[in-house]
Amino acid sequence: MFGDKLHNITNGISEKEMFQLSIPVKRFREKENIILFSGYLGSAVKNVSMLLDALVTVNLRDWKVILIGSTVKKDFDFLEKLSNFSKHFKDYSTKFFVKGYIEDRKDLMSYYNRSKCFILTLNYESFGLVLAEAAYFGNYIISTKVGAAEEITRDGEHGSLLDVGDTFQLAREMQKVIDGAIDLEPISKKVHEYIKNKYTWESIAKNEAFRTFFKSTDF
Repeated sequence: MFGDKLHNITNGISEKEMFQLSIPVKRFREKENIILFSGYLGSAVKNVSMLLDALVTVNLRDWKVILIGSTVKKDFDFLEKLSNFSKHFKDYSTKFFVKGYIEDRKDLMSYYNRSKCFILTLNYESFGLVLAEAAYFGNYIISTKVGAAEEITRDGEHGSLLDVGDTFQLAREMQKVIDGAIDLEPISKKVHEYIKNKYTWESIAKNEAFRTFFKSTDF
């Protein structure tokens, strides 16, 4: 219908930034057994409560869960939820860590680089650059079906897609990762190459439609 008049120019991340930060992507066997979440922890939209509820039924074994993001004192509901979680979750002190807001980009990207699995529990989202960043560093993605999750995971080839708010699904997919029921190593390499070739600005800028739209070839 639209012929060559409609083009999908995706959002992206900068590979040049990663080089400037001196963060070479770790090979899978250099990574740690870390499940990572990054986002505003106190936001109802981010729905971190879904992750906390799922963790109660998950056996982490030798894995750790790290939450990165800010909360503020007025986030009473979430802070109460986190407090109650810490009292009842037996592995809280040794396997669950809330790092708070990380301003330094190198430090933040280093967490993506160390981890093997990235979780997004949002109720809705636009594109969601955190998914592209996490996938660039070879993370297996577990995400609700929001934003670019289906694109980034290639409809679940590079991760697991969840219905919004489905705590049971989340717990099940996390346990698969922890128990080794999913072979993460080949997926880690594939998802890194996929993001590198499609979702970095260096690759996006090669798109002829992109170059024509901005009327420049100086990329």
